[in-house]
Amino acid sequence: MTSELSEEQLRALLATARAASASAKLANIVGRRIADVLKAPSSSQSMIAAAEWLVSPAWCLALLGGVGNGKSVAAGWLARAELERGGSVCWIRATEASTASLYGPEAAERSKRARTSDLLVVDDLGAELASAPWASWLSDVLDARYANLDRAVLTSNLDAAAFKERVGPRLADRIREGKVVGTSSVSMRQRGGN
Repeated sequence: MTSELSEEQLRALLATARAASASAKLANIVGRRIADVLKAPSSSQSMIAAAEWLVSPAWCLALLGGVGNGKSVAAGWLARAELERGGSVCWIRATEASTASLYGPEAAERSKRARTSDLLVVDDLGAELASAPWASWLSDVLDARYANLDRAVLTSNLDAAAFKERVGPRLADRIREGKVVGTSSVSMRQRGGN
């Protein structure tokens, strides 16, 4: 006996499979802590901004502000949404990437992923050791994404003025063409949130 699935049932089955696959990939990309928090995220300025950006045409979302107010969780939520729709995500922790080699096959692959993924997330920009090679690499990657209107999310504990100083006026101006959101300075961890 064979049973045929209706088109609606097949779509639902595919959506369930895509979501399960996305959840498995998400923990590898963003880490277990953020993946666990995303099972029941709390509402925050960052989450609201992420939801608005998701349906907007803006190429970039910069979430700026104090520690612990959900910027990385909101970026993780956007990464999950991209994976669930079948897209690719490149998640870069600025503190790790700034000390990685910029030469050789691994560096070339990292640059290619950063330039070509459907969504690029640079987490904790400004917490890294500032260096001219890192700043040049980041500027080059974000310029390429800007030129093609490829989506990018940046999180930073810096305020708007310090962020502009860190990325430089030219790149800050391009990022501003997207959506820049300053978030609360009160940690959600202190309030008992995510």
